Amino acid sequence: GLYNEAALICKQSKAVGWEPAFFGVDALYEESLINLGGPAVENFRINAFFHPMVDDPLVKEFVTEYETLYNAIPGAYAWYGHDALVVIAEAMTNGALDREAIKDYLTTLKDVKGVTGSISFDENGDVIKDPIKLVVKDGEFELYTK
Repeated sequence: GLYNEAALICKQSKAVGWEPAFFGVDALYEESLINLGGPAVENFRINAFFHPMVDDPLVKEFVTEYETLYNAIPGAYAWYGHDALVVIAEAMTNGALDREAIKDYLTTLKDVKGVTGSISFDENGDVIKDPIKLVVKDGEFELYTK
């Protein structure tokens, strides 16, 4: 599910006294998970590919511009959208000017810099990335360091 279902599951679980460790994917990395789940999502762990506190000038610039435009912290779809545009622009800059050419170009794309880190694709067009680990602590997403 997404953040709304995850928040509800955590709240219902806590209400019946069952409090397992909850883990989720990057689609749950939205402030709405915390807003909807409140204390029930404390210690929720997520694999993601972005955190606004990562020490990277590109990330800091993106976060600042996003917050200025939208008065919110960028969520998963914002940073993925940004990097999707970066990848398409890279392909088009290198001569891939239609859908098929862009698809083919992706199989050769290596180490393009985006807000989610280095972007590379394998021969099947699947992205190669190492996720970061996050945890909800005191109502905030923080880097998980264990």
